[in-house]
Amino acid sequence: MKKVLLLGTALALACGLMLGSMSSVLAVANSGGRGLFGTVDNVSISDDGTGTITLTNVKPAAAADSAATIEINVTDNTTYHIPSVTFVPTQRWQTWSQLLSDNTTPVKVGDRIAVLLTKPAADRVAVKVMVVPVGGIAYRYHHQLGVVVTVAGDNATIAKRNGEQITVTIGDGVDVAVGQFVILVTDSSGGTQLKAIQAYRVDRIADRFEGYLEGSLTEQDFDHVTAQLQQAHDRHMTVLEGIKAKLEEHNRAQAAAMVQKAIDHSEARYSEIIQIREQIKERIDAVGWDQWKTQWAVIQGTITSVDTTVGSRTVAISTDNGTSTLKVPPRARIVKDGKLFVFGGLKAGEVAEVIYHVPTSEAIYIQVS
Repeated sequence: MKKVLLLGTALALACGLMLGSMSSVLAVANSGGRGLFGTVDNVSISDDGTGTITLTNVKPAAAADSAATIEINVTDNTTYHIPSVTFVPTQRWQTWSQLLSDNTTPVKVGDRIAVLLTKPAADRVAVKVMVVPVGGIAYRYHHQLGVVVTVAGDNATIAKRNGEQITVTIGDGVDVAVGQFVILVTDSSGGTQLKAIQAYRVDRIADRFEGYLEGSLTEQDFDHVTAQLQQAHDRHMTVLEGIKAKLEEHNRAQAAAMVQKAIDHSEARYSEIIQIREQIKERIDAVGWDQWKTQWAVIQGTITSVDTTVGSRTVAISTDNGTSTLKVPPRARIVKDGKLFVFGGLKAGEVAEVIYHVPTSEAIYIQVS
């Protein structure tokens, strides 16, 4: 059975701190394809997403076979990530046709791109294409990590880790409160005033760890999750204490008090998850690890329906043996394209592998292929 806890690192993946990175592309490349970089010399792609991208200055050099340029084939299944355009879990990787619908030119001549090729790499068919951020370009979307120190009407002020305070307009559907430790996705297209279009509470990581602990199938896994939890908490405290110290240096007492509120809340959440850890360990000790493993099952099939109703949260998976309807608690880990995904983004027709707790029919891990 697949080990749930070893599916990713704690903080960066869980929060989605970055818009996307070259390392994420290469990590996938190393696991079954081939990664390369190059400068776009020509783009010839139809509206349906099929065509070619010609590259120069290819790295590693061996990939070009000493040719001045190489041609990469793209299909309607090739997905693209553009840091200035795609920003939320449901939109990070999109097909060419999806991006064109937003009146965006996904790849342009002169762009530096990272490409993940299928195997065999000699076929030069791209699975993923990512535009590499270039210094000096003003990207539209940014992530702001910090503590909410004031909320007034449609505006919120965030104290960032360097002590700087920025004021953003709160977009529709964005919910923030004073004293929260958050990551805001901001849109700068409106001019000088940033607009928060998405908000992630950093302390929600604790909810995920409960699922990791429950899904541990060996004592080694369980201890590893515990260590990751401690490391994530330590990182949070380091950031929060740093923000508070910088604010106090500049005599911003009110803002510093709000950061202290975030510190107190984070400590309380950490204590809570440690108590939950002890409760889970008691349940495991009561039956032993061998018996604990038998309480978990893995199914693979097609998603037929997703119920996102508050208080319901279920997903139906159709397999050769019939259809299983499983509850999906907030602590469940959902992964698509190797990245954390949101429950509301699951769609009927997608193929998924699910690990679930047999006695409760709760899915604690869903991987969409």
